[in-house]
Amino acid sequence: MALKFITAEEAASYVHHNDNVGFSGFTPAGCPKVVPGAIARKAAEEHAKGNPFQIGMFTGASTGDKLDGELARANAIKFRTPYQSNKDLRAALNAHQAQYFDLHLSELAQSLRYGFLGKIDVAIVEAADVTEDGEIVPTSGVGILPTICRMADRIIVELNCRHPKEIRGMHDIYEPADPPLRREIPIYTPSDRIGNDCVKVDPAKIVGVVRTDEPNEGGKFSPLDDVTMAIGKNVADFLVSEIKAGRLPKEFVPLQSGVGNVANAVLGCMGANESIPAFNVYTEVIQDAVIELMKQGRVKFASGCSLSVSNEVIREIYANLDFFKDIEDIRHSFRKFAELLPANGVLIINSDIRDYKEICDGLPIKVITVGSDPAKSHYSASDVTFNENACATYTLLEDGKAIDTITLGVPGIHNVYNSLASIAAAHELGIRGEGVRNGLLKFTGTHRRFEKKGMIGGVTVIDDYAHHPQEIAATLAAAKNYPHREIWCVFQPHTYTRTKALLDDFAAALSLADHVVLADIYAARETDTLGISSKDIQERIVKLGTACEYFPSFAEIENYLNENLAEGDMLITMGAGDVVKIGEELLASEK
Repeated sequence: MALKFITAEEAASYVHHNDNVGFSGFTPAGCPKVVPGAIARKAAEEHAKGNPFQIGMFTGASTGDKLDGELARANAIKFRTPYQSNKDLRAALNAHQAQYFDLHLSELAQSLRYGFLGKIDVAIVEAADVTEDGEIVPTSGVGILPTICRMADRIIVELNCRHPKEIRGMHDIYEPADPPLRREIPIYTPSDRIGNDCVKVDPAKIVGVVRTDEPNEGGKFSPLDDVTMAIGKNVADFLVSEIKAGRLPKEFVPLQSGVGNVANAVLGCMGANESIPAFNVYTEVIQDAVIELMKQGRVKFASGCSLSVSNEVIREIYANLDFFKDIEDIRHSFRKFAELLPANGVLIINSDIRDYKEICDGLPIKVITVGSDPAKSHYSASDVTFNENACATYTLLEDGKAIDTITLGVPGIHNVYNSLASIAAAHELGIRGEGVRNGLLKFTGTHRRFEKKGMIGGVTVIDDYAHHPQEIAATLAAAKNYPHREIWCVFQPHTYTRTKALLDDFAAALSLADHVVLADIYAARETDTLGISSKDIQERIVKLGTACEYFPSFAEIENYLNENLAEGDMLITMGAGDVVKIGEELLASEK
């Protein structure tokens, strides 16, 4: 069934006087932002005509001003539950212009299902993606979204392009069965997943989809002061004393975190205390402090009802979904994959992975470790050197003892560790010695991963897909071991959100080259520039002391390179866009 795209005003026409309307979100995160305003304007128009217009209003928690505030100022609310925090709505409630019931947040969806609060006429939900077969991917907050979508006669979707559809997989959508069929909720650790990654509805109920790019109404908490920091330090010190006394296990326990400055202070002090191991977090809402601790490796996993973070932080999350979403998804998938192995099966795993034993503990399988530390790895490497093509030669260690010398056909230290896993698999299959050595030497890599494209005027042309600062740094580090006079890196940034969130990181990584040439940002799905451009990276690279130029077209870049490249230089085209064409066109012009 094809989706029907409509305006916010058209969406408001599906909402009538005395309708009960359910809204997605938990805090301002995940709340619809443009349709409520259209409903408020409709209410004002009806009131001006002398007609009544008010709705019953159900939300996951408090919301933002674009929802609670807009509707309150228009006197469009007949009834509201549960918790609210908007000053204009509070004034309306105190003036008895609307009825209010301060129901516990966790009980609202159940009360709706039980029929205690009447039917749901319309569900208005914010989504990162919606499909023609009725799959709705929430944005940064969920709330009562699954229940209101299932119960509503009509569903209006705000499709917000600020939230990439790639966030699918971050959600765990679950509704408990109602009595007498209710079972326990089988969540025993914060990382447990028991539901779906989207809400599935009857597509016939979706009466319209409204496109929007409105940002979250996110804001930072005020800076921590001496009092909150003292509270945080006292809590951290107390927990350390409990570990030392044996009343808490040395591996620690999941932490239930609250909301606000005190919670942020406690989390920060725990993260800074090296006597507390990395920990998991249950929390009502995930705040900026949790994200910072995840970046530091101090929080392993966080589970909450919403990403109630500042707009700056949510842009950083979206720019690094490979870290904030995929890494934990991958860990979870690896555990599930490992569980599929038969008894006496074999798992080869890198011991450098954080808490790698979580992936394989308790399974009736053989575990073979590879990594940088011979003390905890069955296979490791020592005496690593690089040849003229940046390919490594190393001494292969098995259980800490030297058994062979390996030379690789692919560049970079990261491929040393990839080869160790291959060797472990080969040994397990009974393949050793010359067969292993020859196979690794003959493997020369894959497309767009430090791929040598050719030579032009004595200049080596390399292409690499790297588009994240860590990937860029790894590629340029590998290039340092490749024969060259100077390294020229032509980089095309990937998406405005990623670029804005990681400006300084991009500059630091790219400054490892001798010369940097920047192309325009490859926008991918994005339409909002966020006021960012490649010039912003250029300014930061120059400040770090590395020569950097920016050109708005590939033709200008090619002309500049033709005028400045010298024999013996290495040219690396880098990024996720079409930047590879620059090197290819330069090579083609030589023929």
